Amino acid sequence: MRTTKGEVKPCLSKKETAAWQCPITLAYPNSDSGLYWCENELGERSNTLKFTVTDGPVILESPSRPATEGDNVILRCTTQEDLTSDPSADFYKDGALVGTEPTREMTLHGVSAGDEGLYGCRVSGLGESPQSWVRVEAPPLSPGHNILSVPRLVSHVIVGIPFLVTTVLLALIYYGDRATARRANQKRSISHRVVMDMAP
Repeated sequence: MRTTKGEVKPCLSKKETAAWQCPITLAYPNSDSGLYWCENELGERSNTLKFTVTDGPVILESPSRPATEGDNVILRCTTQEDLTSDPSADFYKDGALVGTEPTREMTLHGVSAGDEGLYGCRVSGLGESPQSWVRVEAPPLSPGHNILSVPRLVSHVIVGIPFLVTTVLLALIYYGDRATARRANQKRSISHRVVMDMAP
């Protein structure tokens, strides 16, 4: 596992799921908050996850993995102490208020790229949570589905148009020659008949 600070931490293999686990124990805000990803021996890397550690009284719980377009994303505003007077929480996206929830839980229904951004929450009397980045990705392509990039599409058009024009011209020449030959044969047969009719 690699962090943005350049640290490399070994991961333990979980044989039953063929997955790797990288536990972070006794996490501290200043030393363990940041971006994390894993790499194999070939240097291939996974998606990047933002891991935030806070010791403040208000914490926003958000998915650590990117959400897929169309999914529902649940945000929870938790506190280190129970509130009996006003348990509601205000939720913010990129600094703007997006809603107040009495249960301190907000659901973003059917997320799209426009829902991506920095989210935070605030509980009256306790303060605000650190901001968390919610990332939204396009759904994975189905097997066999291929989308042409713009440069590739342009190259297909550039190659395809001359081929199409050449094919049409060859077809016109071919059918034109056949029509000319057919008319010539008809003229010859008519002239032979005329000659035969005039013969004594």
